[in-house]
Amino acid sequence: MDKMRTRQTEWEEQQTYVHLLFSMSDAGTMKVSLSKIGKRAESRVYALNDLFSQGPLWNLEEEAGRRQRMEWMLDHSVEPVCSHSYRSNHEGQIESMIDLLQSVPESKHIIIWHSDNAHEQVGLRFALHVLRERKTPVHTINVSQYEASYEPFLPKVYAFGQLKSEDVQGLLESAGDEFLLQEGERRRLEAEWKELAEGGGTLRLWEDGRIVTVPEDSLDERLIRIIEHLEAEKEQEQQEQEQQEQEQQEQDLEELDVKSLLDKMQEEDDMAQGENRVRRGLFFIGMSSGHGQNKAFVRAGRVVQETEKWGQLIGYSYIEYRLWTLISDGVLEFSGLPGAMYRYSVRVKK
Repeated sequence: MDKMRTRQTEWEEQQTYVHLLFSMSDAGTMKVSLSKIGKRAESRVYALNDLFSQGPLWNLEEEAGRRQRMEWMLDHSVEPVCSHSYRSNHEGQIESMIDLLQSVPESKHIIIWHSDNAHEQVGLRFALHVLRERKTPVHTINVSQYEASYEPFLPKVYAFGQLKSEDVQGLLESAGDEFLLQEGERRRLEAEWKELAEGGGTLRLWEDGRIVTVPEDSLDERLIRIIEHLEAEKEQEQQEQEQQEQEQQEQDLEELDVKSLLDKMQEEDDMAQGENRVRRGLFFIGMSSGHGQNKAFVRAGRVVQETEKWGQLIGYSYIEYRLWTLISDGVLEFSGLPGAMYRYSVRVKK
């Protein structure tokens, strides 16, 4: 036991860098990238595994504030995703991370990774608030700005998770004093955290280079537009499919010797009756192709996936929560089985 503690102490002494990220997945990418460039042994990786673009931020350094946040997250989530962030992964809990960050020795270098979205930008400000008594300078790396300057012709990344491991490796190898957070900027970000925490909002977006607090229902109109757009796409696809089916049916009928069929029918009836029978046959063929069936519903998972184009990091669970709020309010209707996004579809109520 003593040998294990000694090895642990020696290993921690070798770690001169502490990397802070804002999800377990991003922390995993960082660990892999560090290993590939031979810097894993000298680096400690922490994950503040939360979602700061939503939920109250008041008094998170105290139990009452953290409990209030947990209750809000549970109330505004279709799936209990909070159980992973707050319970299953103890290391990622806010309370534990506060203790870890404040216990980092002054001799170690802290690097906070973030990008241009409300979640990571709020997380950056919270981390700096926790580290406000720390005298050693802190490094911050905005991967959105780095990617924009490094590869200006590619789409701008808005989240660390969009980076490939090779991109992270390049950043790690080039990181230097240019990423050092200046004292004035550090105090400004700390002050912004205080404003956010005391502001009382529960939904935040990144717009025009700043964090904007918005009402909880501010995304609803965008969701409705997405659904209407997907409905129109589906209806267009249906029309094209029905047109193809109709053309195929007409081609099949042309291949039949209709005249011969009518001649045989005339032996039993007159020409007019024969033509009517053929017309009735065409009518019933058309009915069997799906006319009258309601296909306007679109998969909920497809709707949520489309929100990625917003360039925001909000969380699928909250988006789905808003879908069910709109269903409850009578704005949307659904078809299928609730419980998983692939099992039900939605549409704007007619």
